[in-house]
Amino acid sequence: MFKRQWQHSWMFVLIAFLSARADAHPVPFTYLDVHIRSTRIDLTLVAHAFDLAHDLEIDNPTLLMDASYLSEHRADIFGVFAGRLRIGSAASTSVRWLELQPLPERQSVRLVGEVEAVAGAVPIRAALFPYDAAHQSFVNVFEHGTLTLQAILDASKPDLTYFPGSTQGALAVMRRFAPDGARHII
Repeated sequence: MFKRQWQHSWMFVLIAFLSARADAHPVPFTYLDVHIRSTRIDLTLVAHAFDLAHDLEIDNPTLLMDASYLSEHRADIFGVFAGRLRIGSAASTSVRWLELQPLPERQSVRLVGEVEAVAGAVPIRAALFPYDAAHQSFVNVFEHGTLTLQAILDASKPDLTYFPGSTQGALAVMRRFAPDGARHII
């Protein structure tokens, strides 16, 4: 009986140790909502404070939960995503960031921005935190208020192309896949 209690005790210690280690390293996720409208594309990006602190070389990620601190470091925070988040063609890839706010309950920061609407296909590149090979970006694409696509982007697949349900979107699909189909038939 003593041996069985000893085994249970060790199992409890092991579970407690592993739980503490899992809590020490936050889950590497970022959430990106892309709202396609007729004249612009609205973006909402929610990034974990741990990842931002790493890339901003801040020792204490909780500083990012302070709105005044975010305001002081606004340009640096927006700059983290300058070459890492692209929406649309080369001519319209620069995101115009509008808002920045802490989300203490999620230990995250929310960024709100926009880009000009693009005709046809909408390329999306989200290579947001390259220092972490396990980092994933959950992408939701909305077209005129309706969720039309969900995807997960990571280091092995940082890009996706969204084809809107418009005539321009249909033409973009045909331009992209028709040559491959013709080669396949030949």
